[in-house]
Amino acid sequence: MSAPLAFTVLALIPWPAGSAKIEDGVENRAPVDFAREVRPILSDKCFQCHGPDPETREAGLRVDSLAGITAELSTGGHAVVAGNVEDSELLYRIAPEFEDDLMPPERSGKSLSESERSVLRRWIEEGAPWDEHWSFQRPIKPLVADGGDGQGRSDIDALLDAPMAAAGLSFQPEADAATLQRRVSLDLIGLPPTLEASAAFEADVARRGLDVAYRAEVRRLLDSERYGVHMARIWLDAARYADTHGLHLDNRRSMWPYRDWVVQALNENKPFDEFVVEQLAGDLLPNATVDQKVASGFNRCNPTSAEGGMIAQEYLSIYAKDRADTTAKVFLGLTLECAQCHDHKFDPISQRDYYAMYGFFNSMTEEATDRNIENPVPFLRVPLPEQADRLAEISAATAALTEALERPNPELDERERRWIEATSRDVLGRWKAVIPERVAATEGVELTVEPGSGVVVAGGANPHNTTYTIDAWVPPGQIEGLRLDALVPEGQTLPGRASNENFVLTSVEVLAAPADRPEELEPVGLGAAVATHSQDRFPITGVLDPSSATGWAGLGKTGDRSALLVPTRGFGWAEGTELRVKLVFASVHSEHGLARFRLAVRRSDNLEPALRTGTWHRAHFPASAAAGLYDKPHPPQEQIAGGVDLSREAAPGVPWTAQTEYSEGRRHLFESGLGVHFLVQHIEAREARRIELLLGSDDGVEAWLNGELVHSNRVARGVNIDQDRVELSLEAGDNELVLKVVNTGGAGGFSWRLVDGGSEDGLPAAIELAMQTPLADHTQATRDLTRVFWRRRHAGAWAAAFDEREALAAERATIEAALPSTMVSEERSEPRPAHVLMRGAYDKLGEVVEPATPSALPPLPADAPRNRLGLARWIVSGDNPLTARVWVNRAWQHFFGTGIVATPDDFGNQGKWPSHPELLDWLAVTFVESGWDMKAMHERLVLSRAYRQDSNVRPRELEVDPDNRLLARSSRFRLDAEVLRDQALHVAGLLDETMGGPGVRPYQPEGIWFAVGYSGSNTVRYAQGPVGDLHRRSLYTFWKRTAPPPNLTTFDAPMRDACTVRRERTNTPLQALVMLNDPTYVEAARFIAARVLREAGPSDRERADHLFQLVVSRAPTSGESDRITALVRSLTADFEATPSDAVELVAIGDLQVPVDADTIELAAWTLTASAILNLDEVLTRN
Repeated sequence: MSAPLAFTVLALIPWPAGSAKIEDGVENRAPVDFAREVRPILSDKCFQCHGPDPETREAGLRVDSLAGITAELSTGGHAVVAGNVEDSELLYRIAPEFEDDLMPPERSGKSLSESERSVLRRWIEEGAPWDEHWSFQRPIKPLVADGGDGQGRSDIDALLDAPMAAAGLSFQPEADAATLQRRVSLDLIGLPPTLEASAAFEADVARRGLDVAYRAEVRRLLDSERYGVHMARIWLDAARYADTHGLHLDNRRSMWPYRDWVVQALNENKPFDEFVVEQLAGDLLPNATVDQKVASGFNRCNPTSAEGGMIAQEYLSIYAKDRADTTAKVFLGLTLECAQCHDHKFDPISQRDYYAMYGFFNSMTEEATDRNIENPVPFLRVPLPEQADRLAEISAATAALTEALERPNPELDERERRWIEATSRDVLGRWKAVIPERVAATEGVELTVEPGSGVVVAGGANPHNTTYTIDAWVPPGQIEGLRLDALVPEGQTLPGRASNENFVLTSVEVLAAPADRPEELEPVGLGAAVATHSQDRFPITGVLDPSSATGWAGLGKTGDRSALLVPTRGFGWAEGTELRVKLVFASVHSEHGLARFRLAVRRSDNLEPALRTGTWHRAHFPASAAAGLYDKPHPPQEQIAGGVDLSREAAPGVPWTAQTEYSEGRRHLFESGLGVHFLVQHIEAREARRIELLLGSDDGVEAWLNGELVHSNRVARGVNIDQDRVELSLEAGDNELVLKVVNTGGAGGFSWRLVDGGSEDGLPAAIELAMQTPLADHTQATRDLTRVFWRRRHAGAWAAAFDEREALAAERATIEAALPSTMVSEERSEPRPAHVLMRGAYDKLGEVVEPATPSALPPLPADAPRNRLGLARWIVSGDNPLTARVWVNRAWQHFFGTGIVATPDDFGNQGKWPSHPELLDWLAVTFVESGWDMKAMHERLVLSRAYRQDSNVRPRELEVDPDNRLLARSSRFRLDAEVLRDQALHVAGLLDETMGGPGVRPYQPEGIWFAVGYSGSNTVRYAQGPVGDLHRRSLYTFWKRTAPPPNLTTFDAPMRDACTVRRERTNTPLQALVMLNDPTYVEAARFIAARVLREAGPSDRERADHLFQLVVSRAPTSGESDRITALVRSLTADFEATPSDAVELVAIGDLQVPVDADTIELAAWTLTASAILNLDEVLTRN
């Protein structure tokens, strides 16, 4: 009885070289195959205590190398003596006289079988031949003497034949045409064939034969855009792609352009070597394109965090480890992560090797925190095709306009020069230096005033921070501007007191009071600031915000410089003004005060305020829907052209209410809820002038001045201060300002303030400041500023061209603000050194290691860069023994259910031995020889006889090869989650195959995100998308890592918090519940039913046949049709008894069925369609 059993066990895999065969009653024993028979025993039973890791190695013995296993033992003798079983200590320890000497020990939980002991004994007898692990040796393409025969038998089939024949098996006959078409369609594009495709294929088979028709069908599917969408899903599992960051709040992440790049690359059949290099190092390629930079997002797909109190060094280390581990698993098939804390216990990968690989990813430019924003740096703006086309048009038009604007025009130049000279004289006449009455400073600084000039000089101590206070009397009149001149002391080039002569003015405070009541000093608001020069990242506007971390500084230009500060309103009194100015120097940069400066004021003798504002009046129009709120005409809007009458109701029952509390510079909230708020204010101007209106709103806002629309921002946002800037050209006298604030949900509100930056003759503050500088000293920026200002007012054709260019620039800015962004890779300018991290701890730094490849594999070429680009090129180099094997193995896994190596993530000692080593190497070398052509390899696999054979199981196959490792029949396996969902929608006619764009939100259970969400997260609650989101291909479903789509994860889709190169396949009751009850599948069944009722004949038989053909892709048998019609009749009777059940069933889902069908009839066929969708033949790739 033992012989048949032995035969059965050995026949599960191809005949090992050292196995015995019984032929004519005579045992023929071949030599032991070390790699296949001995190494797996040593790896599984011995490496744990006697393997590569010195920290766990016992008795000084290592058995993972020939030198180690044959070395002299510390107790004398040798574990293995080649050819000498008597002196080989190993054999005594695996079958000892005393139990205490047994190896492996009982505590290890491992033991050797008698057959394993026999293998080790025979190996030693045969001279203990040693060979390195197969996967670390370069693949050699085997010769296939009897390869393709032109009759459908390929080299692949020839390499499968021998092991199959040795087990007494052979290929099944070819599957029928319908089965073959459905199989290859599901495998290549993730969808079953349509009725039209099935009919066309059937006709082609009849006309040209199955082989020719099938090859044409394969080519058609490979050329379909659906191919990239289907195959990308598999790659995204490996890349751990998701639409959220993953850790802590798990907020939204913008990475979908990377996902779309993968789809495009696969559809374009980008060679795999380029596919690898661009993802690992696209940003480092010479003259990298936008697409190549987008591809480098592969490295940024890892989970990140913004947790409070996080230690940056720790998380940067976590990210680098993730990238090293992912790279090793995806491209090399190695469990590199096992060497993070110590040397790998099974594979020749040391801890030093681990951190050498880690070093390639340790110098990426990024922050440890993702800041809970969608696009933490570095990121890239990626235009959509239509955006790119429009931007190109704008660039061309802008270039033409710029050429016209810069064309020499001597006549205009001369007129402009005369205007500047005249205007400068007028402006300088309006500004007077302030002669301080008192000056003081804190922290020991001594301020003195130079007699007659008003110039203040700082001396004495030069403290870390200080505040200068200047008090002065200003003659009667309105003060409309304040100028600060920062003057260079003799012997310096800059006006500061720092060692580099710089200064940092962090804020300016202005207070004023009537001269006869100086104790009534009140703050004066400052609305704008301009300067003749500001240091990069230290603009003059920083002084307007006391909380600013920068302020105004002066590096970048030598000499004096001036700043003009514009109050929000003019101020002054008939008896004169007591003025106090405080200059605050509170920068983190110490000793950065001003050394020499002067104040001046622009004063008007006219005490009449330049502006007076009236009280705001508001009218509220609630709404029931957000759609159309901007465009819907409301009564106040119809009055704007002729002026709004505030003495009458805004509309019947809608009064105008005065809002005296609507002060400037604050947020004012409205009632919550959808609606429109109209606000009206009158502004009286002393003379015509230009001012700025700074607005905030929740949500969008439109503005009219004197009946003319001057601003429109249709945006969804919360209200804040100064969100929009609007230039208002006021007329002398009364001006009517009307605002329309549209609230599309939640709370509403607005903010406002006016900034009067103009002078009496209408000069903006920046021009007025420029006019105070001699023409010969004008910088290029000043010349451009004055040129534009003058020509826009005095040269009509030039002004029209300039305004057109400005409009294009504004359009460009609008488009660029809306451009999608995607996270990309970027290398630091200075590499960050990598250390061996003791026990993997980020703060336990060991020796410094240079970026390098694992020592058991070929090294980087000497001239290769020691960065990600060098690594990527090494991965796809001819010297690398792993990459091609790993990829073709996963391709085989996709089409045959299990890889030739059943552990696609572990090609090391603990991984499974290849079921067909020669085939694996033939495929790998062929793949490289083809130019890494992915589609060609996929085509080669699906054209093989092994793929095209029938899947019926013969009793002997089940007995000899239950797992189908020998491929004597086609593999059957449950379809992946996305294919099941897309198949149902496709058959229903609901599938939206729009490609690209942000992740969508189809049906999911209410509260699915809330259960794991943080209250501060922007993904705390799942909000189902619009109808357009419900039926997109599953690839585009929004992927939240902490709560991925449940109707996909139930069918074993991964969370994508880590790299996955092989999904598990389970069968659980929950899966049945999803198929029967999830709204996606119920709605699909209803639309399938409606389609059958619409397309098929009137009889139940015709409908049953049509339904089956539609879903199963073949005609039903007579018995199958009978069972379907019987089910329909039974269901019809049930629904006639309880019609409310039918009504409830057909109401599931957001879409209404476009068919005039009886509810009971539709419900019966809906459940029948659901039953067919749940057939094993539909759920399984047959």
